[in-house]
Amino acid sequence: MQKVNSPFLTGSGGIFLFRNRSFTLYITYEQIAGAVQKHAHPVFEIWFKGRASVKGLFIKTADYNELKHKNFWRVADERRITEYERTGNEDLACIFY
Repeated sequence: MQKVNSPFLTGSGGIFLFRNRSFTLYITYEQIAGAVQKHAHPVFEIWFKGRASVKGLFIKTADYNELKHKNFWRVADERRITEYERTGNEDLACIFY
């Protein structure tokens, strides 16, 4: 599997992908976690096969490690990032897989 540096994470049926202009690459939960870990403010755009894309902040909560091993990700939508950063309210995030 080839590594790609890209600002986009994409998802389809629970499988996330890195998307580049020339190709799309399936990645593992470890690679997603690595991309999230590299950023102090991990905001990515997530693309789904059957619905609109979501741009949001990956939230690292107490259950982050448990969720990531199941390929679940807590993400605050870009419209709620400011409020999340102000309040720390985890209910502003949704869980994606």
